[in-house]
Amino acid sequence: MDASTDAEERSLKLLIADDTPINLALLTKLLTRKGHSVTQAENGLIAFEHYKADYFDAVLMDVHMPVMDGLEATQKIRSHEEEAGAPSQIPVIALTANTEPADRDLYLRSGMDAVLTKPIDIKTLIPTIREIIAKKNTGA
Repeated sequence: MDASTDAEERSLKLLIADDTPINLALLTKLLTRKGHSVTQAENGLIAFEHYKADYFDAVLMDVHMPVMDGLEATQKIRSHEEEAGAPSQIPVIALTANTEPADRDLYLRSGMDAVLTKPIDIKTLIPTIREIIAKKNTGA
């Protein structure tokens, strides 16, 4: 296996923010079965605190959550990166049932990198995460 294939297949460290326990449990189970490490957050504020405290390859962010929603949490992450002079941004992928074109545009303008529709299809989830990570790493 060459280095690029190895990087594409490596285990990912993911932060999942979702206020619905069954969604957190299901995503965690699916991703850990595929060999990935998962940290859970029940709202955007907790997700932001985890983000500041640890390294993650990507964040899977529910849009509608109590305390702090996914849009505000993403904006806080982007502001923190800017203030820290971070050389690259962590990929943030919206997870939502609201995927009308206007909604998608709002999520992307808020700093999210991609939008995936709930219920999540595991067959598209991992390739989407890897694609966004690759784009971020190459500056595309």
